[in-house]
Amino acid sequence: MRNRSCPLSFSCNHSFVWYRVAKTGTRSINQIFEEEIDDYVYLTRFSARHPQERKVFNIEHFAFTIVRNPWSRSWSAWNNKIKGCDPNADNVGARRVMSLARGDLGLARSVTESYPLFVQHLGASRLFQGDVHFMPQTSLLDGRRLDHIGRFERYAAEVEHILGRVGLADCEPKIPHINISLDGGAFLNNLDNETARILRDLYRHDVERFNYRSPFG
Repeated sequence: MRNRSCPLSFSCNHSFVWYRVAKTGTRSINQIFEEEIDDYVYLTRFSARHPQERKVFNIEHFAFTIVRNPWSRSWSAWNNKIKGCDPNADNVGARRVMSLARGDLGLARSVTESYPLFVQHLGASRLFQGDVHFMPQTSLLDGRRLDHIGRFERYAAEVEHILGRVGLADCEPKIPHINISLDGGAFLNNLDNETARILRDLYRHDVERFNYRSPFG
């Protein structure tokens, strides 16, 4: 698994760097920062190096991220990025699906309808190797200095802690659950032993580093 640059956000005035792991409630936190922080900067992997990025790394800063149960995260990513996509369309979703199916249109249609089939083909795909929504979280975060690793499973408490650490404890925003996960535990109803085992093997470094457990033990 090749390491890639993790998307990040930062503020020099509030002295923090946030390594954004996709499918962990990033849009909600991002909205709060955009509304409350004048010098907030949001960088994607496509962004040129921002002139303030070097400055924030040269000062003492709070570095944080949020991670998620790999089984739940995979289910959420499939629901949001793969399920129901039209492989014949000219958009990012179609390109993801066709990449996963290696150009096989029949397979592409099937993986948009079947989560277990999607999981079976994920490991050999370019999505697993290079798409931030499907890559192991450890691949994105390896080599990063982190002061705090939050858990999506206790999201509200984590957001409160993070806001306190970056000097926004008094703003008391209502947490906007933008793009809220569809699972709410429903991913358990779409797992069988074999699908859970494949995911455990694919995301074994996430499971080990962040101490997650398979829903099937």
